[in-house]
Amino acid sequence: MKQVGIVLAIAVATLSPQPGEAQGRPDREWQNNVFVYGVLPAINGDARVGPIEEPVDVSIGDFLDKLQMGFMGAYRGSNDRFSVVADVLYMALGDSSDSGLIRRADVDQLIVDVTGGYRFSNSVEAFAGMRFTDISTKIGLGDPIRREFEPSKTFYDPIFGARVIAPLDEGRKWWLQAYGDIGGFGVSMDFTWQAMANVGFKPREWISIWGGYRALGQDFDNEVGQQERFGMDVTYHGPSFGVGFHF
Repeated sequence: MKQVGIVLAIAVATLSPQPGEAQGRPDREWQNNVFVYGVLPAINGDARVGPIEEPVDVSIGDFLDKLQMGFMGAYRGSNDRFSVVADVLYMALGDSSDSGLIRRADVDQLIVDVTGGYRFSNSVEAFAGMRFTDISTKIGLGDPIRREFEPSKTFYDPIFGARVIAPLDEGRKWWLQAYGDIGGFGVSMDFTWQAMANVGFKPREWISIWGGYRALGQDFDNEVGQQERFGMDVTYHGPSFGVGFHF
C-alpha cells in the first residue's frame, strides 16, 4: 500500500515556502529582491482522496521520483519599515502502476502567497496576508472499482506570522533567519502552520544564497459525498535552499 500512500501525498502536497531574505541596503529607500528556491520534503500524516484513506509516510526520494515539473520563485520589496512579498509555487506530479488500486494519478498544484509586513526593528518583522492554493487531480482506479475521478479544491486562507533576522558578522554578509506563520482558522483550510530556520550568505551586493530546514502543516477535509472526499492532515519537512538577486 506504499504506492497508494505516495499518490495520496502527492495529491494533497501544498508546500508554500517563504524565501530567505538578504540584508537590505540602508542607502536605498526601496530594496527589490527576486528569489529562486527549492525544497526537498518528506511527508507524514494521513490523506483522503475519494473513497480511499491512507496513512502517509513519504521519503524525499519518493517525492522527487514523482516530480514531473516545478517552479518556485518570489519577489520581496522593502524599505526600513514596510515590506511586500509575492511567492509563487507550481508543481506537476504524476504516478502510474500496473497493479494496485490506484493505477494512475496526475496532479497540478499552484500556490500563491501575498503578504505585507512591518519591521519593528532591524531584526523583528510581523506580517499578514493571504495564501491561495489550487489543487487539481486526475486519478484512475483499477480493480475492483475501475473508474476515474477528478477531485479538486481551491483554498483562500488568511495567514499571520513573524520573521526574525540576526546578522552574524559586522559586515552583515552572513545572517540567521527564523520564520513562523499560522493560518486557515476554518476560513478555507481548518488550520495551517509553517516554521523555518536558515543561514544566508551575501558575497556581493546583488546576490545571496541560503540553506536551512522547513516544516509545514496542513489540515483540511472537503467532504461532499464519499466520491468527492478530498482532505489531509499532514506535515511536510525537509531541507530548503535558494538564491536571491537584489537591486
